Amino acid sequence: DTGADLLVRSGVVWFGSAGGWVTASHHTLTQLGIPSEVIDEAALRGLFPSIDASGIETAVFEPEAGVLRAAQAVEVLARRAQRRGARLTTAVAAPDGASVIVDGAHRGADVVVWACGPWLPRLFPELVEASVTKQDVVFYRVGPEWAAPGVPGWIDLDRAMYGCGDVDGKGFKASSDIDGPDFDPDTEERVPSPENLERCRHYLARRFPGIADAQVALTRTCQYTSTADGQWIVAPHPEHAQVWLVGAGSGHGFKHGPALGEYVAALAEGRAQPEAHLGLGHRDVAGNLRTGQPTDGTHRPS
Repeated sequence: DTGADLLVRSGVVWFGSAGGWVTASHHTLTQLGIPSEVIDEAALRGLFPSIDASGIETAVFEPEAGVLRAAQAVEVLARRAQRRGARLTTAVAAPDGASVIVDGAHRGADVVVWACGPWLPRLFPELVEASVTKQDVVFYRVGPEWAAPGVPGWIDLDRAMYGCGDVDGKGFKASSDIDGPDFDPDTEERVPSPENLERCRHYLARRFPGIADAQVALTRTCQYTSTADGQWIVAPHPEHAQVWLVGAGSGHGFKHGPALGEYVAALAEGRAQPEAHLGLGHRDVAGNLRTGQPTDGTHRPS
């Protein structure tokens, strides 16, 4: 009902090993009634202007999935919130017990939610055990035949790479999902590392040979905030019950935002109870919700 076109319904195709995570996910989607299908090599080739499908044992296509226009969605959300009475303030904020210091001034509230991405472990170092890593995103200049929705989003589980067709002229996206180096969001430059650019270039040559020499059109640097087990932090402050700490989306925060927001609102209003596995404190290392490391044992596709 926003009137904004926020979702490019391009579909998403998953590459993986036979009998692995992609196959299990297809079974789960089928049980939930979400359209998905295992496609053969001919169908996979039909999704891209150029693709080398060798090494892909299983491909699953979700026709109703797509790519979100994240920046526009945040702008729409802010406008809707303001129309409903919210006040948007651009300032530097810091915790002070149960209150907030905003540009040097104390502000109180019935409920305070700290959902501040890579700054969460910096603001609450004694409570939040989470790493912040630098993740580079790369877009390549391509022809119109590579544009979404004609070209789907794609995820290569075995090589920890993902991307999508050209959306709004930004370019074809091909980015690594390998955990990057530790990153300080306040002091470090947001520029891509040569190593990551090289990895993405090698992947293009390996998987999408038709654009192996495409020029880099755009780069962005994201920060992933992750717990050891890859699960969220959604927990009350141990000393201030009206203060909530929310974060560690491990790169998945935006797309889960609506559902997570509803859950946090229910917690703040006492309509739900916090889940113990999303609490503060130590977490054991476990498989995360991202593609993680390449399963072929390399950090660069051969």
